[in-house]
Amino acid sequence: MKQCNSCGESKPLSEYYNHRKGRDGKYSFCRECACAKSKDSYRQDRAGALKRARTHCLKMRYGISDEQYAEMERKQNGCCAICGGLPIIGRSRRYLDVDHCHETGEVRGLLCHPCNTGLGGFRDNPDRMRKAIEYLECSKQGLSQSCYGTPVEPSKDSASMQAAA
Repeated sequence: MKQCNSCGESKPLSEYYNHRKGRDGKYSFCRECACAKSKDSYRQDRAGALKRARTHCLKMRYGISDEQYAEMERKQNGCCAICGGLPIIGRSRRYLDVDHCHETGEVRGLLCHPCNTGLGGFRDNPDRMRKAIEYLECSKQGLSQSCYGTPVEPSKDSASMQAAA
């Protein structure tokens, strides 16, 4: 049993989050109080909380800082590296997506969401993208039936995805 420093109630240790620097390996606030404190903090500084979450995400997912993102954005004039469009502004989207190689993790540039998901849909496979361009050009000319060609060799990434399914 442990007494919460916020509400003063004695609760079992299972009611406390783990904290590796705590004397007993637990936080001093119970889970209920910790959640309430977190919600209050978020309400008081929503913009700051979102900024901290974004900074954490950039660092953990892509290994880049806010400053590196800003520099990439400046070099691209705030536009998508493929279509030149601006980021789609919505409830949860205000930034360009960070495009990266799924094999190496290397960051390639910043893309608008449609371009980024388009690349992902083609599994970063240039041959697959060339076939799609050929298909679209054929269909514009009314030759869609003659556009069906040989299948594209699956990439390593798509082969591993099929094996996992």
